[in-house]
Amino acid sequence: MRKSPKVEAPRRGPEKPDLLTPEEQQQAARLISRELFPAGTKGSLEVTRTGAIGARDSGHGVFFVNDQKGDAFAVKRFRGAEDAEAELSATARAAKLGFKTLDVVGGYSLGELGTAVVTRRMPNLTTMNQIGWQDAQPGTEQYEEIAATLRSIGDFSGEMHARGMTHGDWQIKNVAVTLATGELSLEDFDRPPSQVFVAHDLEGATFAEDTDPFIFEGYCAEDLQTLTKSLVERGFLRSATPRVFQEELTDNLFVPYWEQTGSDRVFDLWQTQILPEAFKVREQSGSSQVAAMAGMVATGAALQ
Repeated sequence: MRKSPKVEAPRRGPEKPDLLTPEEQQQAARLISRELFPAGTKGSLEVTRTGAIGARDSGHGVFFVNDQKGDAFAVKRFRGAEDAEAELSATARAAKLGFKTLDVVGGYSLGELGTAVVTRRMPNLTTMNQIGWQDAQPGTEQYEEIAATLRSIGDFSGEMHARGMTHGDWQIKNVAVTLATGELSLEDFDRPPSQVFVAHDLEGATFAEDTDPFIFEGYCAEDLQTLTKSLVERGFLRSATPRVFQEELTDNLFVPYWEQTGSDRVFDLWQTQILPEAFKVREQSGSSQVAAMAGMVATGAALQ
C-alpha cells in the first residue's frame, strides 16, 4: 500500500511583528522622504492613521503616510534587508506571472530601524479577514454568499499554484481583493480571479522554476493547510456536524482549488493531513470557547 507523502517541514515564515512606536514611524517617514525628495526639492511624508490592507493585522506593523499632494502610501518595515529584497523580488515576479500586485515605489534603508518597502495605496482594497466567517450557517442566504466567496478563494489559490507560485503565509488575513463597488458583494467574484485578488506580503513566496516539483507540491499543500486552519480558527462552520464541516470545506475550497491544479499529491495530503488537522483545530477552538464561557460563568457566580 502506497504511503501518502507528508508536507515538508515548514519554510522559514515571515518574521514576527516588531512594531515601531509612533516616534519611530515619524523617524522612518523622514528618512524615506529624504530619498523620495532630494535636497532642493519640496516634499515630505506624514504618518496617517488611515490606511488599508489589514493594518491592524499586519505581522510587520505596516503604517501609512501621505505626501503633500494627499497621495497615500503603505510602509512595510523589515528588520533585515534580505527579507525586504525578497518581498521586492517576489512582487516583481508575481506581476510577470500575470497577478495583480501592489504598486511598489521602492525599498529604503531606515538605518537602525531596518528596511522599508513602500507601495502606493490601492483604492478599494480589503482583506478576506473582514468577512464574518464565524457567522456562516449552511442553508442561509448569508452562507451562500460566503460559500461563493470561499470558492473564489479556492479557485485563486489553485490558479496561483498552477502558475508556479506559492505564498508562504497564505492565511485569510493575507488574501486581499480589490472591490468593484467599494463594498464586498458577489459581483466582485464574477470577474476572473486574477483581476479580483491581489498578491501581496510575498517575502515567503516560492516559485516552481526555482524548486524541485515534489518539494513545490509540498509547499502548495502547506499554503492550503495554512489557509484552511485560518478559516477554522475564525469559527467557520463551528456549529456544523462533522459531515457537513468536511463536505462544505471540500466542495467550496478544495474542489475549486483542485480543478485548477489537478495535483494528486495535494489531493492525498488534503485527505490525510489537511482535513484531519482542520478537525483538530476545530476541536481545540471549541474547547477554548467552552473553557472561556465556563470561566465567565464562574466569575459571575463568585461576584454574586
